[in-house]
Order: sequence, then structure tokens, then C-alpha cells
Amino acid sequence: MGMLGKADWISILLIFGISIFYLVCFYTLTIFISTVANRPAISMLILLQVWIFLIIIYPNLGVIVAENFYKLPTEQEIWQQKETAFHPYAEEHKKTQDAFDQAVESGGFPSKELRMRNFELWVKRAQTDHQVDMEFSKKLTQQMKLAQVISIFSPAVLYDQAVQRLARTDILSFEKFIEGAERHWQKFIEWFKLRYTDRSAFQEAKLPEFSFAAETNTKSLAATLPQVLILFLFSVILFVLAYVSFLRKDVR
Repeated sequence: MGMLGKADWISILLIFGISIFYLVCFYTLTIFISTVANRPAISMLILLQVWIFLIIIYPNLGVIVAENFYKLPTEQEIWQQKETAFHPYAEEHKKTQDAFDQAVESGGFPSKELRMRNFELWVKRAQTDHQVDMEFSKKLTQQMKLAQVISIFSPAVLYDQAVQRLARTDILSFEKFIEGAERHWQKFIEWFKLRYTDRSAFQEAKLPEFSFAAETNTKSLAATLPQVLILFLFSVILFVLAYVSFLRKDVR
């Protein structure tokens, strides 16, 4: 397990900084409700209801709307799409696999051509499955983004978006990771093909290393500025409302 680097510590500090904006937003909300309500018990009851709405009800309403706007296929439908995509190769794949298994079971050794073709068809199967999965992933991403847009007035959603971006656990980072995994898989296939085309080159070649370009702190911070700005505006508006409400009260 590696140690945290400089970039990681900067991300942690930025997350702490955004957490302050998030807490200030609810702090000013508390002040506003306290100045409007006449009694502490009523203030507490109103704050509880507002908190439940902003943290639970409102974000989930965004999810429900997004789920109805972008309909996702069921598990059975995804399986059917994969079978349909691979259908042109299914018969050849079955014959090749049966011939491969028969050669192994009879104590012989499958021919080079048979092993190569069997490998190519398994790769094709993985490729068609991956294409279907990526189409599902795109629709899921669209659904999540729509839910985030609808719930943009929830401080919790804004905070969650900013922290995920800085922690590299957001949708964009996931997509970059998948792209890196796909590139690595292609390199692995080319490396493994040498086992059938050039045995000596296969033994000398090294297993490809996995890597993908993570977003820099500068870009992450720039991407979170809208969320931070909205949280800051919420805090300012709530503070002004609390101040005006306090001035209008008859302080005795």
C-alpha cells in the first residue's frame, strides 16, 4: 500500500476547505430559521423538516425523475442484447470450442490455427459484451447527471459532487479508468497473440502495465468552482435574510 503523495494531501485539504463552505451554509440556514421562528422548539422542528427535505427527499425526487426520463434496460434485456450482438459468431464459436475441447479430451493438442481462432472468438465475445455494457454505462451516466442537475439546489448534492471530483471518485474519473482498462486490455490481447504467432517473442515480451491519466488538482478544483460558488451564494443569501429578519424583530 503506497504512501499518500503531495497531490493526495492537497486534495484532502481542498476537501476540508469545501466542507467548511458546506457547514457554513447550514449554519446560516440555522441562524435564519432561528430569527424567523418565535420559539427554540419551533426552530428545531422547522430545521429538522428542512434538513430532511434538502438531504433526503429533494435529491431522491431528482433520482426518480431521472430514472423515468432515462429508462435503463433490465438485466434480462442486457443479456439478450449481448446474445444478439454475438449471434453472427455464435455458431462458429460453438464449433471451434467443441473442436478444441474434443482435442484436449482425446489427449491430443489442438492445432495452432484452432487455438488462435478459438482465442479470437473469445476476444470477439468479450468485445461485443463490452460494447453493450458501455451503452448501458452511457445511459446510466446520463441518468446520474440529470439527477444532479435537478438536485442542484440541495447543499448536500453540491457538496457530494465537489468532494467526489476532488477525491477522483466521480463519473468522469470512472470513465477515464474504464478507458484506461480498455486500452490495457487491447495491449494484453496483442501480447497474448504472440503466444500463437511468435513463441520466442511472447516469452521475451513483458506483460503490459496498467495505467491511466488521473485528473490534476488544478482541473479538479476548477471543475468544483460552480458548486463552491453556489454554496457560498446560499450562505450569503441566508445570512442576509437572517439579518433582515433580525432587524425587523422587536427586540425587548
